[in-house]
Formats: sequence, C-alpha cells, structure tokens
Amino acid sequence: MALDKVTTKVIADDAVTTAKIEDDAVTDAKISLTTPALGTPASGVATNLTGIPAPNLTGNIAVARFNSGTNAVAQTLWRGDGTWAQTVDDYPLGIGDRGIIGGGYAAGNSNVINYFSIPNPGNASSFGTLSITTGYIGACSNGSRGQIGPASADSESIDYITIANTGNGTDFGNLSVARSMPDATANATRGLWSGGDTNKNVIDYFTIATTGNATDFGDLTEDKQAGCAVANHFTACFAGGGSYSNVICKVTIATTGNATDFGDLTQARAHVRGCANKSRGLFGGGTNGSTRNTIDYITIDTPGNASDFGDLTVQRQRPGSCSNDTRGIFAGGYNAPVNNVIDYITIATTGNATDFGDLTYSVGGPGGCSGD
Repeated sequence: MALDKVTTKVIADDAVTTAKIEDDAVTDAKISLTTPALGTPASGVATNLTGIPAPNLTGNIAVARFNSGTNAVAQTLWRGDGTWAQTVDDYPLGIGDRGIIGGGYAAGNSNVINYFSIPNPGNASSFGTLSITTGYIGACSNGSRGQIGPASADSESIDYITIANTGNGTDFGNLSVARSMPDATANATRGLWSGGDTNKNVIDYFTIATTGNATDFGDLTEDKQAGCAVANHFTACFAGGGSYSNVICKVTIATTGNATDFGDLTQARAHVRGCANKSRGLFGGGTNGSTRNTIDYITIDTPGNASDFGDLTVQRQRPGSCSNDTRGIFAGGYNAPVNNVIDYITIATTGNATDFGDLTYSVGGPGGCSGD
C-alpha cells in the first residue's frame, strides 16, 4: 500500500539522529534506519550507552553511564583511546592525616618513632620503637603501612609499621643492596628507594602491602646520596643530594626502568627532604656548604625547573618530612646541633612555614611518612 500517511521527522545534532515514524495505518511498510557513529557532543550528558560499540565513542565517559564494563569500578572512565582509567582525583595516594617521624641520628643512632595529627598543630607523641637502630634514613607509605630504614650505616634492613595503630616496628625485608642515606617515596602500591652512600644510582621497589625483599627498578640519572624523593599517583621525582646537586629526575612508578631528566632545583644542595600531594612536590632545607631554609616546589606532572615556595622557620639539613593532601611537614634536622622543631606549610599556597609543635626528641636525618 502507499505510504501516504507516513510522516518522517528527523532531528539532527552533533551526536544524535532521531527518527520518528508516525502512522497509525501502516501495517506492511518496512522502514530501515541506520544509527550513525557517535561523535563528541557539543553539550549535554549521555544517559544510556548500552550497546554502543566502543570504537564509536570519543572522549572520556564515566562508567556510571554504562550498564557494565570490563575492569571498571565506580570512579572509572572509558577513555577515548579505548582503555579504562580512573580520574586523577580518584586514585588513592600514599598519604594520610597521621604523620610519622622515626629513626635518625640523635646523639647516636635512634629507634624512636613519633606521630602527630597533620591537620591539628601540636607536639608529637610516642608511637613506639623500630626493631632496628638507624642513622640518616628514608621512609615511605602506601597510606596504611609505613616503611622506615635502613638500619645503621650500609645496611639493607627495612622495618614497617601499621600507621593507624601505635606500636613497634617489624622487619619488612631487605633492599637489593646495602646503603645508608637513601631517598624513599611511594604511591598507594609501590615504595621506591634510591641512591645512598654506596650503590648511589640504584632504584629499588617494594610492593608495600606484601612483606619481602626489594626488586631492582632501574637507575637514577646520576650517583647521589642524601637527596630526597616525592611522588603522586603516577610519577616519582628524585632531587638534590650528592656533592650538592641541583638535578631532579623522574620515573613512572608503575613501570620499571631508568630515570629521565625532570629539571633543576633553585639551589644545588644535599641533605634536602621532600613531601607532596597529588599535584605539587616540595623540597625543603639542605646544605650546599651552608645550611639552608629554602623550600622549592614543582608540579609533579609537568617537567621543568623548581620555583621558590618560601622558607622554613629555621635553617636545617636532613629534616624528616611528610604530608597529607593539604599540608606539608618538615620536622627535626641538623644545624649544629640537631633540633626537634616541626614546621608546616599549606601545599597549595606559596609562603613561609609556620611552627607546628615539637618532636619528643631532637634528631637529624629521620624518616617521615603519613597515612590513616
């Protein structure tokens, strides 16, 4: 029969073609419609993407818009390159609101561990003791478990603590090579340990959730000891150290391999310490023949030279350091003699540090980390 009662109306925009067939009398007509490939809408929100073939999607689309998705979780996006990924804000960091400072050199190698609440200025309290005595050491955390070490000079032994529960340290495992004065940093999965007074360019990694020995990760761009390291979810940066270096280099934490150049500190120096949130890395204190109170900062995801952030309240080298997502902490350090001063800064806002409180002991070269 003739389709004289069929009216076809087509509404088109950048992403959607809708055909509406209106005919109460059509019984033997056969209408064939072709669904076009979707592009990126100029505006609006896609509400149902069930059955849409992945090659026809562009841009980053939240998994909540799908009925299901392989390897997808609540914070996942389907990326335009055909992979699942989480947004940066939804990746957990290896930091939290409880700050830990432990070990170091305090008129002899120390095994003391202190803790404090980073959002609440005040004096530190006793957490417990390490199973090892330490000198100038490193520390890092996955947000719940902290690693601290190594034991005194040229050792490979690393301790761990559960940050939420006060108590003593327990043996975690060994670095791949013995050393003192290493750098350490972590994301929520891996802890990276680098440099030291022997085997100075070696980078090791641990899976922090699982006790055991370290595995070789790669090499730094130069030999160094007494530098520092910071990290966000994806990238770790190693700065300063050695014979007063200004070099910053970086690695991708999830992928083993050698470091590549990132940029330079504002001042070449060693015995500097760092802390970070998901965006910024900070490097405080150190010495280049004279003890410094300088704080530098970088944007971790953007290679380039560091910029001046402000100054610590006192000059110091080799303080302990840690952070939550808002505040950075620098505690203790050495400036003839060692001190117990804790400073804090607001990571998002440049400016000078403010007094936070005091450690229970005066110390140089302790390790610092944080978690919940």
